[in-house]
Amino acid sequence: MKWILFCVPLLLGSASLMSSCKDEVRYTALQSIPVKGVSLPSSITVTQGNPLKLTGSGVQVTDFLQLKGSGAQGATYELQVTDVTDGSFSVMLPDGFSAGTYVLTLMRGDQTLPLGTVSIQVEYVQVPVPDRDGMTVKGRV
Repeated sequence: MKWILFCVPLLLGSASLMSSCKDEVRYTALQSIPVKGVSLPSSITVTQGNPLKLTGSGVQVTDFLQLKGSGAQGATYELQVTDVTDGSFSVMLPDGFSAGTYVLTLMRGDQTLPLGTVSIQVEYVQVPVPDRDGMTVKGRV
């Protein structure tokens, strides 16, 4: 009985101390973008002027794909999704895009969804040099 008389006031005192503490940490609900089936290869080669095509469903044409380059000189690009099918989506790389390793993040409004890291290589299309009468060497200056 003495044990109960000792524990009850102790428990009530602890409860009042805990309720008087103000917790300044605010928790927000986890927000996510409902995208499924995104699979990134370790490396992608894109021909200049052609879109970067990725697999995945649930992406919308109003979404943006952020490409953040790694390293000190890494550039960041925010590209709007241009083409969406049931199992894929595409973005157009800008002129002057630098090949390298990028962290891809899907953005929808104020929500973001990290997709992963991929190495993007750009294949440039060579314009053929026409033959000219009397010329034996081709080239560009």
